[in-house]
Amino acid sequence: MLEGFRDAEGRSSYEVLAEETDALPRDARVLDLACGDGYLLALLAQRGFGDLAGVDRSAEELAAARARLGAGADLRCEDAFALSLPEGSVDIVVCHMALMLMAPIEPILAEVGRVLAPGGLFISVVNRPLRDPVFAIHRREVGRVTAEAGMLRLRLGDSRVYAAEGLRDLLRAGPFDPERVHLRDFVVRAQATPERFASILALVYDVFRLPAPQKAALEQRLLGAWTPLAGEDGLLTCSMGMRLSVCRRAAPR
Repeated sequence: MLEGFRDAEGRSSYEVLAEETDALPRDARVLDLACGDGYLLALLAQRGFGDLAGVDRSAEELAAARARLGAGADLRCEDAFALSLPEGSVDIVVCHMALMLMAPIEPILAEVGRVLAPGGLFISVVNRPLRDPVFAIHRREVGRVTAEAGMLRLRLGDSRVYAAEGLRDLLRAGPFDPERVHLRDFVVRAQATPERFASILALVYDVFRLPAPQKAALEQRLLGAWTPLAGEDGLLTCSMGMRLSVCRRAAPR
């Protein structure tokens, strides 16, 4: 979904996250929580990390990750609530655009803390609310089509993760040093045709599960509402709010 989205310095949100590891030892063991198709792990491998692991609930995503990474990572199909990695066996845990989809969140943060060595880093990127007309229209039309289909909207994750104070409180109350919890907001933007944005956003959860006729109706509504917003070049500009969090595992007392 984030294809083509870049910050003011031309970095993707994956690259913003990966840059937080630049000063860390390259022999550190890294775990990607909800690693998906392995894109972030591949980016970390390019940066010189060799001891890589990833977990994801989707066998299909893990198959794509294995195709991308080969034998270069320890990939496991398991739930973030119950990681099979030993206690204190990981130096860095990363999580890109997945933490806000998980609930209940406290047991997941506890598992992250369990597998992290004392002083280990947890680095995540989550979505944050940002007023953007392209996404506002998408939310509105998805809600209408979902209601017309007699389906309930999905409610994923814990809403506290979307708010800075909520996320900070969760991390400070977890297994992390409350004095070493840092958040930083940034924005990524992309330009594309209305048709391209419709194709990208067809992969979000509420749209993906719609029956084919409703998907087609949604696309037509989106194109009708988005086209007047396009510039003379026919492109829409779309912005997404992001929040980077970096925290350290507290040392045992």
